Amino acid sequence: YIKWLKSNNADEETITWAKLNALKLTKEQLQLHKKANELLFKNDNSPGVITHNEFHINWEIEVRKGSIIPCKSLIDRLIIDHDAKKVTLIDLKTTVSVSKFKDSFKEYSYGTQMAYYWMAIYWYFKNELKLNIEEYEHSTYIVAIQNDVATCKVFEIDDETIITNIDKLTHII
Repeated sequence: YIKWLKSNNADEETITWAKLNALKLTKEQLQLHKKANELLFKNDNSPGVITHNEFHINWEIEVRKGSIIPCKSLIDRLIIDHDAKKVTLIDLKTTVSVSKFKDSFKEYSYGTQMAYYWMAIYWYFKNELKLNIEEYEHSTYIVAIQNDVATCKVFEIDDETIITNIDKLTHII
């Protein structure tokens, strides 16, 4: 290990044993949490279910006739179930306190971020998949992971929050 550390490239970051153990503990806690485990680790091998992790979408929005803004999104996890006609957006957030995450949600405008992601997903369905997303149910979850202790909580973001924030976004644009 010490020999490897000495020969290590400057571009690579080496994590400590403590960080490795913290990551393992966090993963274990996510797997023990029923909903987090379902959202993050369950893999449906059905041919109609497609799961994307760290899903990058380059997309665009027309703000005025002929005026187009290029956009980018990096979605933590997106599950598209074509059989059940359901789309699930999952975002991971680290937080100081899962019990006070609702305050962080407001402070950091996570609702706006989820709205932005849904705009990207709508664009992706229309322009890449050539499908009508209106035919699909959709749900949005944030998995909040507390920094100092490996604990998590799952928050389902309701449609009203997403729609309100999309309205705010399109008004700004």
